[in-house]
Amino acid sequence: SFQDITFSEFSALLFYGLRFDAFSIAATNSLYILMCSLPFKFYYSKWYQKIISFVFIFTNSIALATNFIDFAYYPFTQKRTTYDVTHLVFGGQTEITKLIPLFISDYWYIILIFIGMLWVLIKVHFKIKKQEHAQSIPVTIKTAISYFFTFLVLTSTTVLAIRGGLQRIPIAIVDAAIYTEPKHIPILINTPFSILKSAELNELKPLNIFPEL
Repeated sequence: SFQDITFSEFSALLFYGLRFDAFSIAATNSLYILMCSLPFKFYYSKWYQKIISFVFIFTNSIALATNFIDFAYYPFTQKRTTYDVTHLVFGGQTEITKLIPLFISDYWYIILIFIGMLWVLIKVHFKIKKQEHAQSIPVTIKTAISYFFTFLVLTSTTVLAIRGGLQRIPIAIVDAAIYTEPKHIPILINTPFSILKSAELNELKPLNIFPEL
């Protein structure tokens, strides 16, 4: 799809794309980050650990799935999937139930790769979780300040990543044109970013200037 791009240009797009990746990672995991930063004893309870693990795996699996869908969908649209795809799926404009078996048979290898990556995500997540151990820390002014500062840093960093920087206006799809020409924008951005940012756009309503005859 991008045979005219040089290796240096491709490397530059991967680097500049980190800004858009940071948005997707922060937006996808904002709830998980908030739940993990709460300094309460119930954090180490089994029921709470199960909830945050479910939130992490569920939200990230959806974000990964959108990228994998574009592996097959991009050759037809020549762009990253945007929010308007929901109108095709849920708006009754296509017989999606009849098309799903066809997609599975044609792109079975993409499904297998996605399942493999999801398996790795789950294994790494629970391997890291096993290294956590409950600690009894006395509540003092020093620890309270430490907890508050940690919470402030985590939330501020997450918000900063979602905004895409310290600029006045949050990052948008049009900002990708700053770094590359339009035909290479799909390399620069990612599908979760494309879907979430296009969902914020208002649909243009048709203007009836002349009466219908």
